[in-house]
Amino acid sequence: MEGLRRPRRRKLLERPQHKLTLAGRGKEHTLQSVSQELDRLQELHEIDRHLRFGDEPAGLEDLEFVAGGFPLAAPRSTSEWMREGFLAVAIAEQFGLRSIDYARRRYVQRWRPPTPKPSSDERLVVKATSQIKQLVKTAARDYFRIRSKPDHVGTFASGAALLRLVMSFRAGVLMLRQGMHFEYAVLARMILEQIAWVHAVHRIPDEGIFAVKPQSAISSLKRTFPAVGRLYGILSEQAHIAPELTTRYINWTDKSDPAIEFSLPEYRRLDLLTLSHLADMYVVSAHMLAASFLGSFGAVRVAKSGEYIVKKRRPSLTAVHSIQRAVDRSLARDGAG
Repeated sequence: MEGLRRPRRRKLLERPQHKLTLAGRGKEHTLQSVSQELDRLQELHEIDRHLRFGDEPAGLEDLEFVAGGFPLAAPRSTSEWMREGFLAVAIAEQFGLRSIDYARRRYVQRWRPPTPKPSSDERLVVKATSQIKQLVKTAARDYFRIRSKPDHVGTFASGAALLRLVMSFRAGVLMLRQGMHFEYAVLARMILEQIAWVHAVHRIPDEGIFAVKPQSAISSLKRTFPAVGRLYGILSEQAHIAPELTTRYINWTDKSDPAIEFSLPEYRRLDLLTLSHLADMYVVSAHMLAASFLGSFGAVRVAKSGEYIVKKRRPSLTAVHSIQRAVDRSLARDGAG
């Protein structure tokens, strides 16, 4: 057995004259360079492992209840067959049945109402919010994949805030999909304040960051996003439920007996617009933070004057425009109807 041992990796690496060619690519690499590449991929794997955001394969915001009277939830993409299977397992367990297939045939397929097909509005909301989540997660992952970051208080604090904001976006998506119009606004306003705080403190090298209040940092975004003041005003009115907005949750269909609406799905498309702009701001902020010590990164580069130059043609802004057009078409269909 002694003679079957594999050569020690260190000895192989000491012989760089041995080369191998990657099939189909026509590039020669020494064993040393291949080893370095494997080490790099392993490091990226470790980074991705620590950057799992708890929504793979599905997060709470991606689930919906399975019709049938049991508190079961499944990802929206779950097939009807799988939904029936989940319910059959619950019924078999509840009533002590030995056969899950029997429970499916006897109880589930006979009386369970089929899952209603999502409306065009629902499909728009799910697709757009999924796109927004991906934009934010990708920006966070790209930033934290950078190996060497400066030992700088502002950089560290800003990076920590950006990473935590991934969860705020997920919570915002959950509220938006559920039609929680005012609750969504509270989260969206906080997200905007945190992004503004990152812009305001990322170059501060010491504990001066603690003197900067998030709600007072909105002006730091105006140079890059001129309309941010208006957006902040809209979200503040919505989050505080300004008196003139109370009519949104009162249903006057029966004027003699008005109803209070807990969910306002008709406002989800408008909330989509604000969340998409926040996602673009987030992406720019992550790229700006990286550019502050790399010189350029993604959609942002640093000019000789120290000013940040943001690309007008950037994928995150393209996504905002795409969502805007989809919302406009949806609202136009409602108007035509």
